[in-house]
Amino acid sequence: MRVIEYGELERVGGSQPLQVNVRLVCATNADLPAMVNEGTFRADLLDRLAFDVVQLPPLRERESDIMLMAEHFAIQMCREIKLPLFPGLRSAPEKHC
Repeated sequence: MRVIEYGELERVGGSQPLQVNVRLVCATNADLPAMVNEGTFRADLLDRLAFDVVQLPPLRERESDIMLMAEHFAIQMCREIKLPLFPGLRSAPEKHC
C-alpha cells in the first residue's frame, strides 16, 4: 500500500525506505465494489486503484477489433523472431474465423 500511496518501499531486512516510481495497470472481470461489501476485497486498496477506471466491453462485443489485434500481434511476433510477413497475413485470420 505504501508503494501505491507514497511511492516508497522498504526492503525485507532493510531500514531505509526506497523511493520508487511505478504505475499500476490492473484489469479484472470481478465486481470489486461487491467484493468489498462481501469483505473479500480491501476497501482501502479499491480506493487507491479505482481513481481512473476505463471500462471496456468484452472482445466478443468488439468483433471489429479482433482482426486489428490479430494483425498487430502477428506483425509483432514476426519482428521478434525475425521472420518476414507472409503475403496473406490480412486474409488468413478472416478465412479461419
